Amino acid sequence: MDYIDIFIKNDYIDLKQIAESGQCFRWKKICPGRYFVISAGQAACFFQEKTGIRILCREKDEEYFRRYLDLDTDYGKIIERIDPEDRFLSGAAKMGKGIRILRQNLWEMIISFIISQRNNIPRIMKSIDALCEKLGEQIVFDYEGEHLVGYTFPSPEVIVGADLSEFKFGYREKYIRQTAEDILEGKFDLEEVKDAVDEGKTPEQVKEMLKQLKGVGEKVASCIQLFGLHQLSLFPVDTWIAKVEEIYYNGHFPVERYEGIAGVMQQYLFFRVREEAEKRACLEVKADKNQKEKSEEIRKNVSKKVLKKQEKEEYNLSGKMLYVSDLDGTLLNSDALLNEDVPKRLNALIEQGLCFTVATARTYATVNSIMKDVNLTCPMILMNGVMIYDPVKKSCIHAEIIERDSVEYILKGRKKFGVTGFAYALSPEISEDCSKSGETSVVDSAGRVGKSGRKMATYYEKIATQHMEKFYTERRDLYHKPFSKVEKLEDISGEDIIYFSICYEEEVLRPFYEYLKKDERLNLNFYKDVYGDGLWYLEISHKNASKYYGIQKLRKLLHPAAITGMGDNLNDIPLFKACDRSCAVGNAHKEVKERADYILDTNLNAGVVKFLEKEMK
Repeated sequence: MDYIDIFIKNDYIDLKQIAESGQCFRWKKICPGRYFVISAGQAACFFQEKTGIRILCREKDEEYFRRYLDLDTDYGKIIERIDPEDRFLSGAAKMGKGIRILRQNLWEMIISFIISQRNNIPRIMKSIDALCEKLGEQIVFDYEGEHLVGYTFPSPEVIVGADLSEFKFGYREKYIRQTAEDILEGKFDLEEVKDAVDEGKTPEQVKEMLKQLKGVGEKVASCIQLFGLHQLSLFPVDTWIAKVEEIYYNGHFPVERYEGIAGVMQQYLFFRVREEAEKRACLEVKADKNQKEKSEEIRKNVSKKVLKKQEKEEYNLSGKMLYVSDLDGTLLNSDALLNEDVPKRLNALIEQGLCFTVATARTYATVNSIMKDVNLTCPMILMNGVMIYDPVKKSCIHAEIIERDSVEYILKGRKKFGVTGFAYALSPEISEDCSKSGETSVVDSAGRVGKSGRKMATYYEKIATQHMEKFYTERRDLYHKPFSKVEKLEDISGEDIIYFSICYEEEVLRPFYEYLKKDERLNLNFYKDVYGDGLWYLEISHKNASKYYGIQKLRKLLHPAAITGMGDNLNDIPLFKACDRSCAVGNAHKEVKERADYILDTNLNAGVVKFLEKEMK
C-alpha cells in the first residue's frame, strides 16, 4: 500500500482538544500529540505540530481525511462572529480554538450517540471499542516502524446477527438492535437522510426523520445532526451545557445570534466548562484546608453517612430506567384528577417492574389525596424540588431551606409591592408517622442537618384574593391540609422557611418577580396557571430547589440507569434539562414541546400512561 505524509498548516486545529471534545469516541492516543483514528473503515495517524498537523494515511484516503477534519472551514472567521460582550463565550473560544466539528460517518454516529445516553466519555469509548473489536473487521496500519491494529465499526447486518448482551448496554441494547433492523428492512434510509441535508431541508425536518428511530430523541438527534451530518446550526444541550445556560445565560443560550455556527459555540462552551471543572477538582485535592474547614467537613460527612447508608440499602433501582411525571397538565386531567382507569393501569405497570414517581409543585397533602390509589414506592419531588419525599415511610428525605436574609428580602419586597400568599416552613418536631418508622438525617445543600419526618407548616396572614380563598378552601376541605394563620408573615421569619406560593394577575406579580431576581440565592418559578383563570403563579424557594436539582438528587439516591421526564409547563424545562430523555404531552406549552425529545398524547387522553405502556412492552 502507498502511504503519504501530509503537513497541514493551520492555527485553528488542536488534536487533543478535538479528541476530548465529546464528538469522537474512536481516537486512540498513541503518545502525546499522536492519535490513531479509524472512521468509515479507513485509518490514519494524526500528529500535532507547532503550526499545524501531519496526516499519515494511505494515498487513496487523503481526500477522506481532509474532509473528515473539516479543513475547508475557516474557524478563525467563525470566532470573529462571537459577541465581544459575551466574555464567557469569548474566553471559551480562546481556550478551545483548536476544536473543529468533524465530518463523521452517519451510521457510526447514530449508534455511538445512542450508546452515549447517560454515559461518560471514557465509558462510551470503552463500550464502542469492545463492540468494534468483537464485531468489526481488523485493520493493520504498518508504516516506517508503526504497527497499529484497529477495528472497523460493525455494519447493521452484523449488529442484527450478534448477541449484544455481553457489551452491557443495558436499556440501550434494544435501541441499537431496533435501529439496525430498521435500516436493514428499509424502514429507515441513511442515504435519504443525507440527501435531505444536501437538498436544504431544515434542521427540524431532518431531526424528525432521525427521531423515527427508537431511542433517538431531541438531544441524541441534535448530536447526530451536528457530528454526523455537519449541521452546524444544532446546539445539543447536555448536563454540562444546561449548567452553563443556567449560570451564564439566564437559562437560554442565544442560539439565534449564531445562526449556522451554534454547534461550534456549543463545543467551545462544552470544552471550557469541563476544563474548568477539572481544574477546580485538582485544586480541591491539592488545597491545604485549615482546621475550621476540616472540622466543618467532618461534621457534614458524619451527618450525611446516616442518609447515605439508608440510600444504599433502601433506594436502589439496580440500573433500571426511572420515569418521572409532572402532575397538573401532564398526568392529571383538566379537573386536576387522574382519569378513572389511570390508577389501575399504572399499578399494573408498577407490578411489571415500572419505576415511576412524580415531580410536582404540589405538597404531599394534595399529592397523597390525588395519587392515593396508585402504589407509588419511589421518592417524589415535591414543591418543584424543594423537598424529596418518601411516600412509603411518609417522611421528608431532603429539603432546601431558604437562607434567613433571603427570607427577609422576600418579606420586605412583598410589603413593597402589596402582595401576600402562603409560606411553608419545617417545624422543629417530628411527625408521629415518621417517628414510628425510625429517624434519618435530612441534610440540605448548605449542610444544615435536621430529622426526617419534620412536619411542614403552611402559614398565611389573610385571604386577600378570590384565588387564595379557592386555594385555601380546596386544600383544607378536599385534602385536609392544615393551615396556620399569623398576624403578619414577618412573624415567622425566624423559622426554617422552604417555600412561598403567591398568585395574582401578571401585571401585579411581575414587578415583585423582577425585584426578587436580584437575589441570586433564590429560585423563582413564574408561570401562568394551567387551569385557565388568567392568573400567574410566583413560587419562591432556595436556588437549589428546582426540578433540575430534584432529579439530580433522585439520581444519586436511586442509581437508575437513566431518567425519563414528562411535563407540560415552563416549570418543567429544568426537569427536561436534568433528564436523559424528555417527553411533552400534546397539550404542553410550545416552548416545552420544542425542548422535548418526544411528543405524547394529551393529558386528557392519558398520554403519559399510553407512553409508559408502550415502553413496558
